[in-house]
Amino acid sequence: MRIEGYPRISLRVATAMRRTLRLSRTLGEPDRASLRSPEWPSGCRGSRLRQVEARPPVALALREFELLDEALDGPVAPLLGQPGSLLNPQVYLFFVSFLPQFVDPSSGGAAGQMLLLGFLFVLVNLPVDATVAWFSGGLGDLLRRRPRFSKGVRFLSGGVMVGLGLKVALTEQR
Repeated sequence: MRIEGYPRISLRVATAMRRTLRLSRTLGEPDRASLRSPEWPSGCRGSRLRQVEARPPVALALREFELLDEALDGPVAPLLGQPGSLLNPQVYLFFVSFLPQFVDPSSGGAAGQMLLLGFLFVLVNLPVDATVAWFSGGLGDLLRRRPRFSKGVRFLSGGVMVGLGLKVALTEQR
């Protein structure tokens, strides 16, 4: 199976990675001798981890503010989301930490019980996921038909990401 536009997607990913690295350098690395970096605003308190946590939302916001004119259509768009979904460790951690409490060791076959519980989880969430997908398709059509609306949504989501990044950066550790 050949995905049309694949080289363009690879170029976009490489460009996004380069921009993220450039953003990281622009924001500055914290001074190892102190808890605060001279490059960061004085309100940013805390460790290096706190400052690193603030970077992804800001990078996502910058990505949204780019307002790319070309949208990915066809079979490429859903395929781009699949690796992220499959490699998301939160999903695995949820199943590993949540489902075992419902496994009955006296019934035997813990692996089979886990598979059954996982299947039931997917079955119960299927109507919700299908509804979200259905509404998302309609919203995607609306965004494609009305570029000004799409631009407004991108600016709004970019602004939210900047706000989240600032909140993380300026929140004091407890």
